[in-house]
This record gives sequence, C-alpha cells and structure tokens, in this order.
Amino acid sequence: MKSGNALHIYFGECKGKTTAAMGLAIRAAGQKRKVLISQFMKTNTSGELNILNHIDNIKIVYGSPIQKLTTQMTPEELAAERVRQKENFDLICRSIAEWEPELIVLDELLVAEKMGFVEADTIIARIDDWLDYAEVVLTGRWCCERLMEKADYATEMVKHKHPFDQGVMARKGIEY
Repeated sequence: MKSGNALHIYFGECKGKTTAAMGLAIRAAGQKRKVLISQFMKTNTSGELNILNHIDNIKIVYGSPIQKLTTQMTPEELAAERVRQKENFDLICRSIAEWEPELIVLDELLVAEKMGFVEADTIIARIDDWLDYAEVVLTGRWCCERLMEKADYATEMVKHKHPFDQGVMARKGIEY
C-alpha cells in the first residue's frame, strides 16, 4: 500500500463487480471523502449513476459512450472505439488531476485494457501517481497479471448460476 492507499480490483464473469465498486464509493462519500467515478465500455445510462450524481462529494466523469458491443463491431468500428476509449481515459486523468479525489472508481477499465484500448503500462503509471492521495478501484471481466500483482485487494466474482444462462437479458434497475 502506497501512502496508506490501496488498489482494489473486482473482476470475473459474474454480476457484482460494479455493485461492489459503487458500494465502496457510497461508503467513502458517507465518510465525507471526495469520490470520482467513471465508466468505460458502457452507455452512460447505468442506474447507479442517476442516484450517485445527487451526492455532493461524488463527481461522475462521463466519457463518450460505447455505441454497441465490441463483438458486434467491424474492424473500423473497433479502431474508432480504441480512439474513443483512449480519449475517455485522458479526460478522466485530467479530471483526477484537477479534483484530487480520495477514492477513484474506474468501472470496466479492465475490459478496456484487455481489448487493447488503454495500455496496462499507461494505467499502472497513473495508478502509481493516484495512490499518493487516493484509493483506486478497477473493475472488469478480466485482469492482466501486471495489474493483479499491483493490487492490494483482488476479488474475483465467480458465476455459479445467472439468469442470462436461461436467455434472460439484463434488467433495468437490477443489472444496469
């Protein structure tokens, strides 16, 4: 742990990664800490953002939303998404530098890293700076070994059953 601050990673194929990260954000905000939240690879319409936006010491940084699943994108669309996600990361980095939050939640950044949209080296360099003054939370389905080694907390969400397996799509207010 650097300066008493820790890197938290929530990863895996199961529901609960964003929920855990947002729960920690609420806890920190409840203790009067400044919290910055941003989401990668999402549409900016998640229900949690609607309520978190009303908490004074939580700042939501909205990047350019993803337009569709990466599995449905053409090579040209993937290239454009790479540019968009890199721009989102740069915007978030500027916002963090300006606001200096005490907790930083970067939801689905691990997916952007796995897809090659944001390089692990870039993420690690920024985390090293941020840990001087903030706890850092990263979420996503996968976690590269280098980030795993850096983590102070690493929690893997493991699916045993999920309604999606029976064809039930994501439900508003439950999964998003």
